[in-house]
Amino acid sequence: MKNIFSKTFFYNEKFIFVMLFLFSAGIAIQRHLIGAANYGNFIIFRNSFFHLINYQDLYLKYSHEYRDYFLYSPTFAVLMAPFALLPIFPSMILWSVLNGICIFFAIKMLPFDVRKKFFLFLIIFMEFNTSLTNMQTNTLVVSFLIFTFAFLERKNNFLAALFLVLTFYIKIYGIFAGIFFLMYPDKIKFILSTIFWMLLLFLLPLIFISFKHLSFLYQSWFYLTTAFQADQTGVSLIGILKTWFHFQPPTLWIELFGTFILVLPFFKKKFFKNAHFRIFWLASFLIWSVIFNHMAESPSYIIALFGVGIWYLAVTPKKTEMILLGFVLILTCLASSDAVPLSVRMHVILPYSLKALPCVAVWLYIQYRLLFWKQSA
Repeated sequence: MKNIFSKTFFYNEKFIFVMLFLFSAGIAIQRHLIGAANYGNFIIFRNSFFHLINYQDLYLKYSHEYRDYFLYSPTFAVLMAPFALLPIFPSMILWSVLNGICIFFAIKMLPFDVRKKFFLFLIIFMEFNTSLTNMQTNTLVVSFLIFTFAFLERKNNFLAALFLVLTFYIKIYGIFAGIFFLMYPDKIKFILSTIFWMLLLFLLPLIFISFKHLSFLYQSWFYLTTAFQADQTGVSLIGILKTWFHFQPPTLWIELFGTFILVLPFFKKKFFKNAHFRIFWLASFLIWSVIFNHMAESPSYIIALFGVGIWYLAVTPKKTEMILLGFVLILTCLASSDAVPLSVRMHVILPYSLKALPCVAVWLYIQYRLLFWKQSA
């Protein structure tokens, strides 16, 4: 009989799948048992479908239903239909398990052996727990971004474009991942596939509403995401500059500067055929999408941790890499968890954006490696 404590057991993909499935379901059950105040995000997502089909403005604050705003696209509201039509308890389990399964397949599709995949799961576990506990969309976003990369690697432009567009309709910044296609052949096929999925998913709400109301909803979404959120700094590099140095240039300038640094390696076209170069850039993109996001919250760091984990597993780790990984695990993950007293988290970790600091350090290191790339990683 196989010893359940043996390494080979833990490195088994079936074991990882079952563990993720049960853990995800368990989180949903736990959140439901402790009350509706602890799954407000899911209620926002769920109720958006009913607001849509009743021709309501998705982007008002429905204070009698929940405490926050719906910040996603009308298409996302349609995609929430299966969860809205089920009773709240099974729909929460379905949502949580869907997130867990997507994470499993995202890890599975990466070009690492099963031992490295298990180690990646350990690296992201605490942030995965944070995202699930908050009933957020971040696990879906990072999974779809990795699916986009993985299908491009497999020369399946049609599915790569689908997951890119799904990411956009959840989080607008996801569309920036479209830059991946520059590293691959068949660019025209990818562009045409992206246009196809963009149009199809844009028109999806017309099953339930008129085109006039759909246009109104997109205008309302634009006003909410620009005017209402303009002064936020989030758990990001922008937050570090503001709280540490009292330096706050326009958010757009910082984001444009970060984007410029991100895309600089694309001038090294001769390395696009190098698989290590491509996966390094995937890691860089995932971290960048969080640390330069002025609306980033703690649950967003599942995306950045995936980037850190992918980078670490893609190299032959030496002292510098191990120190940086330890820095991330201690300050980004552990210091933001219940292992640290709430007063410290609320008065030190959160206001000074310390969760972002190690990820900024890793991102700068990755960009240095990309800009001065050699044939071996």
